Amino acid sequence: MSGFEAVAADIRAASKEMSSAATGVTSADPSASVDDVATALPSSKSAAAAAKLVTAWRDRFTGWHDDAEAQSQRMEDSAGAYDASDYRADVEQKILLRRTGGL
Repeated sequence: MSGFEAVAADIRAASKEMSSAATGVTSADPSASVDDVATALPSSKSAAAAAKLVTAWRDRFTGWHDDAEAQSQRMEDSAGAYDASDYRADVEQKILLRRTGGL
């Protein structure tokens, strides 16, 4: 028999890990250190480049965080859908068994 088994608890655990990683990325954003270059070397080419880098990194870190949180939520939703589907299948099986005298 081929197929797959979705374990809602495992999906939820992975979702929590994804959310934790998203939080970690937010606190790991190194752009503040680069921002110091612009302050230390005002009006220089390095300051202008550092400012662009700060913007790019903040956008990337924010984007990754937001994407990871969205994926975490989709995983939670998926786990809920698997649980609901399993519940419906169980109820329908019990109804069928009662109707056919199987219970």
